[in-house]
Amino acid sequence: METTAPPSILETLVADFTFEAHDIARQLDATGQYALPFQREFPLSVRLFQYETECFTQGPTWHEQLEIFCPVEGEIEIQMGGRVLSLKAGDVLIVDHQRLHHVLNRPGLKARVAVVSFLPELVSSLGSLSHDFEFLLPFYNQLESKAHVLRADEPAVVPVHEALSLLVREFFATEPDQYRAAACKARLLNLLLLLLRRFQHLGVLRWQFEKRRQLACRFGKLLHHLQQPEAERLSLTAAAGLCGMSVTQFSRLFKQVSGMTYVGYLTHLRLTEAARLLREGRLGIAAIADMTGFADQSHFDRYFKRAFAQTPREFQRRFSGGQVIK
Repeated sequence: METTAPPSILETLVADFTFEAHDIARQLDATGQYALPFQREFPLSVRLFQYETECFTQGPTWHEQLEIFCPVEGEIEIQMGGRVLSLKAGDVLIVDHQRLHHVLNRPGLKARVAVVSFLPELVSSLGSLSHDFEFLLPFYNQLESKAHVLRADEPAVVPVHEALSLLVREFFATEPDQYRAAACKARLLNLLLLLLRRFQHLGVLRWQFEKRRQLACRFGKLLHHLQQPEAERLSLTAAAGLCGMSVTQFSRLFKQVSGMTYVGYLTHLRLTEAARLLREGRLGIAAIADMTGFADQSHFDRYFKRAFAQTPREFQRRFSGGQVIK
């Protein structure tokens, strides 16, 4: 007599919870920064997203919050810096949050994903105990050539899935008690400990860890300037000066943090603005290409398709009920 295998932890999550369409457009600024409205005393968020072809917020983003990304059903591709990662249900990705990253649109895309986001201060700050920062090491020591992915077929993934499930259930408890924040933090720390042990080869000292965080902060003034609607697009020399670095040092460190060159990042800002104008549907493609500083529409088409995996015409048609503004 055949027996049916019990559902996995992830299958149970899919059955027990509702997954919302991925729509974060209102939480993105002009630079692609994705800022969650955390509570000051509880900077933790768990979201359950559904991705389907054309039906999710597209375009590169970056953020200050740390993020764990786990498809629980279906397959998904995510571009992070200069790499494209293929993730299957059960894979657990530690997002390199300072590098521009985004889910790639493709025909047949249908996936459900659990995303855990939190500010590092929830776990470790300058006044914390010396060992607290170790929980965050997997987030701050990532190489462009090797993403931190725990694959679904690794033995270490089983307790990670269990810890993730417990955190999701605690976060979405129908009758949360007065200790909900403390309980969620305890579940998060257990999840982080399991990931730390999986990536325990990371030999980062505390001073190296703090240096990486401070490095990201040094670009904060520049990024804040660039996100202003009427901000002047600073030259490479001016941007380096604003950050207190030489051009050579700035170019090297900016690419290390963002995953692209400074010029490439400015192009990203122009494309993000172009996407916003295309969604509004008040201007034609040629006019938008001119407004955002591209030499001509053909030049704009090439760069836009490279970034968004579709032409400006296809992108505008999706937001205008099939019509394209001339």
